[in-house]
Amino acid sequence: MSIKEKLVIELMNLKDTVKYELSELNEQQYLFMNGPAPQLMKRAMKMSYILGHTEAIDHFLLLIDTCHENVLLDNCQDSQKQIQHKQFSFQEDIIHHINQSKY
Repeated sequence: MSIKEKLVIELMNLKDTVKYELSELNEQQYLFMNGPAPQLMKRAMKMSYILGHTEAIDHFLLLIDTCHENVLLDNCQDSQKQIQHKQFSFQEDIIHHINQSKY
């Protein structure tokens, strides 16, 4: 099995998981439509999170379809580095904010 095939299988499994989470959220929709603002905000945040996953999965599936395997691996490694950098930057921002609030 090639790397592309393994990635497609993994991404399709993730897509199924995301669809399940979205359907669960939609089933609970009636509980939150007229609820308090904090519950509506939590639902909106969760919806955004799930839709972000969907967009990322679709983007990677498009990359798999359009790229040669070597280019695909390079793109995946670049994406991983960008994600790690953003996580590190986010952690630095949190630490800076905490340190600022202590004084």
